[in-house]
Amino acid sequence: MFQKILVCTDGSPYGDAACRYGMMLATALKARLTGLHVLDIRMIEGPALADISGVIGASGYYGGLPQFRALLEAKGNAVDKGFSEMAKNANCDATMKVEIGHPVHVILDQAASADLLILGQRGENEQFGGDLIGSVADRITRRASIPCLITPGRFSPIRMIMAACDGTPISDKVATRSALLARALGASLTVVTVADKFASDVARDIATAAKQTCEAAGCTPDTVVLNGHAGEAILDRIVRDKSDLIVMGAHAHTRIRQWFVGCTSQRIMADSGIPALLVR
Repeated sequence: MFQKILVCTDGSPYGDAACRYGMMLATALKARLTGLHVLDIRMIEGPALADISGVIGASGYYGGLPQFRALLEAKGNAVDKGFSEMAKNANCDATMKVEIGHPVHVILDQAASADLLILGQRGENEQFGGDLIGSVADRITRRASIPCLITPGRFSPIRMIMAACDGTPISDKVATRSALLARALGASLTVVTVADKFASDVARDIATAAKQTCEAAGCTPDTVVLNGHAGEAILDRIVRDKSDLIVMGAHAHTRIRQWFVGCTSQRIMADSGIPALLVR
C-alpha cells in the first residue's frame, strides 16, 4: 500500500483539508507523511511583472522585490507552523518542506520519491476559478506518475468508499487499492460499474471480477451496476450512498480530446464534493 505520502498545502482551507486527509491516511496506513509548501517563484521573478513595471514606469518594483520575497517566506513559515501544529493535534509524525520554484515543477519533482500525492482540489485563489478543478491540481494529476488523491475544501472521515471499475486494465488496481484502504480505515466498500458503453451482462461480469479482486485483498464489497451516462450515474450514486471517497482510474485524455468529449473523472472530481483517488 502507500508508505510515503506527500501532501501539498498553501495554507488555504483546501490545503488544510488535504493535510487532514493526509494525516488520517498516514496514521491508518502507518505511512511516512511529508508536507510541502511551494513559494511561487513566478510571483517575484515573473518576466511579465518586470515588463509591466517597466512600461508603466514602476521603478519601485525592483526595489520592492526583497520585501515581497520576505513576505512569501513569512507565509511559508506560517504554513510550516500551522502544519506542525495540525500534525501534533492529530498525533501524526510528519515533516514539512518549504521549497521555492514553479509549483507544478516542484511538486512533481518531490512526488518522485513518494507513492501517494495529496492535493487540494483548489488553492488560495479558488474564488476566482469557478467550479472547475484548479489549474495546478489539473496539470499535476495529468503528469504525475503516482496515484493522486484530490481533496475538497472540507475534511470528513472516510466511512464509505466507492470504487468505479470499467473493465479496463486499471480496474484491478482500482479494486485492490480500494479494498486495502477499506480494510485500513474500517470503511465499507461498494464497487460500481456503469452499463454505458456495453451490455448489462458485460457490466455485471466486470463487477463480479472486481469483487473477486477485492476479496483477494481482504475486503468483501457490495456491487452495483448502474445505467446511463457514466459521470451522471456515478455522481447520483455518490449522493445516494453518502460516499466519502471515490476511487477510479486516472484520466488519460489529452486536453484537445477532453475539450470535445469531456472526461468522466474530471467531472466527478469537480462535482462530487468528496475526495477522489486517481489510480495509475
